[in-house]
Amino acid sequence: MSAIKFTVATCLVKTKRQAGQYLDIRQLQGAQHPRYNCAIPVFPSAPMTLRRIPLLKLLYGLLCVISCFTSTAHAESLRLLLLLSNNNPSYQAFSAALQQQLPDAVLRITSVAELANAPQLLENNDVIVALGLPATEQAARQASLPMLSVFVPQVAYRHLVEQLNQPLRANQMGVIYLNQPLARQVDFIATLLPSQHKVGVLYAAGAHSELAALHDELKTHGSSLIALAVQSEDGLFTALEKLLNQSDVLLALPDNNLYSSSNVRNILLSTYRLGVPVIGFSASYVNAGALAAIFASPEQTAQQAATFIHQAQLSGHWNSAQFADSFSIAINSQIARSLALSLPSEAEIRQRMNKSARSNHD
Repeated sequence: MSAIKFTVATCLVKTKRQAGQYLDIRQLQGAQHPRYNCAIPVFPSAPMTLRRIPLLKLLYGLLCVISCFTSTAHAESLRLLLLLSNNNPSYQAFSAALQQQLPDAVLRITSVAELANAPQLLENNDVIVALGLPATEQAARQASLPMLSVFVPQVAYRHLVEQLNQPLRANQMGVIYLNQPLARQVDFIATLLPSQHKVGVLYAAGAHSELAALHDELKTHGSSLIALAVQSEDGLFTALEKLLNQSDVLLALPDNNLYSSSNVRNILLSTYRLGVPVIGFSASYVNAGALAAIFASPEQTAQQAATFIHQAQLSGHWNSAQFADSFSIAINSQIARSLALSLPSEAEIRQRMNKSARSNHD
């Protein structure tokens, strides 16, 4: 929304003094303001003249300011279309939190399935917020509006942009990645499990650059990366068992091709049977049996998304990729006891990570 500067002096209707008289307020009621294209407020009665009561003149000017600003703001309310990949509870929580962060915006919520049957839902919007990879793919290909993607892994998003191969469209696309920065993830593992130095990772095609960066981050903490490629869904558990036999801890990177709702239970059972803790990427993963996770909550993501949208609206620059500014921590105490692990508290973890981050910065 464009910024509007008001002063009482500019909003007051100036009148000529003729024969010692001023225009009566009643002559101005309902008139169109010459500069801000809004009606001057109508009052039930205004028998006093501007000349007789200076305070009334000031109050009248203030009311004019409020009236003009309110009507202009209402006319220019930002129209957001929230496009959900599915009915994931995190998406619902994000939507509610974003409405709180942007109370003056007009939010419409739809899903990938609904949009496929009613493409006209894309009309009369200013910005699309796509939640999840399917929503991001649909919005990127079917719409031309500026868009912000959330809850999308870095590797998957980059692959989508490469496949899209439309630089002009990509310039209108921003993203807040689902995964945490690698430095933060590694720092979390080192703080939580200081004696576990062999970090295992399963990966699919397209993750090579991320693995190289992860290797370098682990090396700074005296740890090593053991990575195994999964060539097909049928080979997932063979690769997993081989990896677990060489690893102290399994780091699950967000990838729907590897960690899906259909296989997550069996993956966690395999790790539990071999006594290898799992570091996940969401609270739901911890609830399902991972030892711990570091992630941005829906509310934290919504707050960052609101800031992103506000800044992009002002600058016109949407092509920006961000990691989460803040993070939450979840720990499964029952799994920790079963694996005979003594873990620091969340407050201790944050304190040590902050200290480590300051040391690395210095």
